[in-house]
Amino acid sequence: MAENVSTTNVPKPKGVLCGKCEHLNPPGSRVCEHCEAKLFFDCRFCGKEIQVVAPRCPHCSRRLTGRHTQKPSTLQSIFKGGAKLTFGQFILMLLVSVAFYFMLKTMF
Repeated sequence: MAENVSTTNVPKPKGVLCGKCEHLNPPGSRVCEHCEAKLFFDCRFCGKEIQVVAPRCPHCSRRLTGRHTQKPSTLQSIFKGGAKLTFGQFILMLLVSVAFYFMLKTMF
């Protein structure tokens, strides 16, 4: 006995939401077309691939917390998650270090 199941009430995905910039990407996108962030990751409990914005894994129903749900820190956004250090960033760090050195030197 095969039942005729209608799929007209099943909503079709409108796209993939970016967890970083909240841009709605076209369906099937792997990387955000606006900020180039990854849109999917592997669940640490069952290993299945899920969207970054999902609060629970749809496969194992475990609540997802941790690194993928947190906003990047200011330092991470400055260096863009491991990108090479630019000349301007190097000069800024050097100036801050020298200023901090002289501030400590005058205190002691």
